[in-house]
Amino acid sequence: MDWTPEAHSAFEATVQTTKERLLQLADRHLHPLLRQRLTAEDILQEMLATALKSPAFFSKASEVPIYFKLRRLLFQTLADAERHHLKSRKRDLYREIPLDLEQEDPDAPTPRTLVAEISSPFTKVARQERYSLLSTVLSSLPANDRRIIVLRHFDGCTNAECASILNLSEKAASLRYVRALTRLQERLARLTEFNI
Repeated sequence: MDWTPEAHSAFEATVQTTKERLLQLADRHLHPLLRQRLTAEDILQEMLATALKSPAFFSKASEVPIYFKLRRLLFQTLADAERHHLKSRKRDLYREIPLDLEQEDPDAPTPRTLVAEISSPFTKVARQERYSLLSTVLSSLPANDRRIIVLRHFDGCTNAECASILNLSEKAASLRYVRALTRLQERLARLTEFNI
């Protein structure tokens, strides 16, 4: 299946208007060790190359904004990069030490090697439990509510950007956001001892 002119035009328009947002998202989620080999721009280019070869993916579920399909491909590209560089039997990134030409003694420990784990095991478990709970509650919300919460809280979009991506007026986007947060709070409150 090939791109139709209309679909390709809509795809290009969305990429142009959301490229910076996708780049920020790639940069925020790029594994620290991968930064020794890849940049957020590399991830974005790889994702766009995959997207251009996948017109069928973008033709399905036409009610889902193109941005969310691009976002999904971006996270798949990040996961593929981690598998390729961190979980393969090639040169181990975990054992690589970046060359610091300004450091006088190459055997001296760097600040990064001296930093201890910030989070205790208990803190990590608590964070994972909160993440799991939030993920469960988010998945139980209607799709429109999930989308606006993801845009505002996980992608850092402004209300105007949300309105543009979701093809809404700014007022409608604001109302949808408030309604979605209210539903999220109500469902979280039912499952926890806390009031958000």
